[in-house]
Amino acid sequence: MQTKFEKYTLKYNSPVTACETKGTGVEVGLKNNAELFTAEKAIVCNGYEFKLLYPELFSERGIVVSKLQMMRSIPMPDVALEGNILTGLTTRRYESFEHYCPSFKSIKTPEHYEELKKWGIHILFKKAADNTIIIGDSHVYADVNHFDDLGFDLSYHINELMLDEAARIVDFDVRKLQST
Repeated sequence: MQTKFEKYTLKYNSPVTACETKGTGVEVGLKNNAELFTAEKAIVCNGYEFKLLYPELFSERGIVVSKLQMMRSIPMPDVALEGNILTGLTTRRYESFEHYCPSFKSIKTPEHYEELKKWGIHILFKKAADNTIIIGDSHVYADVNHFDDLGFDLSYHINELMLDEAARIVDFDVRKLQST
């Protein structure tokens, strides 16, 4: 960006707190307008921050945030996993399958999968270049007004549900974990 745009400026730890149209351009304020920038255009890339800039717009848009849990095994070079493995839970999890599967709406979730469904769990396996295997994942949702409620902690219960189901599917030890 710096080689293409002479006046490009990158500011770390400087949240934008104001962005207003000024004439034919825009004025952007950092740190409660202690520092102002002007430009022809501004692109707002808020990440997960919904409270500083335009909180009312984010609040009204029905945006939903998802918290995921996944796990990574220790390196398992002896496990032959050439492609990704997705399970029937994945089909139930992602509505996009509905478009290609006319009978999607008639698929019933078996009773023993109800708790997995409650936590948005579907099981997938993907072998990474370092021979570790990604095992996942779960989805817990909150709207932007309550996404802080999701927290950053891991749920042991959700991980156990995923590991139990994963162990039922594959013939390698899914509990040899490097990280969660």
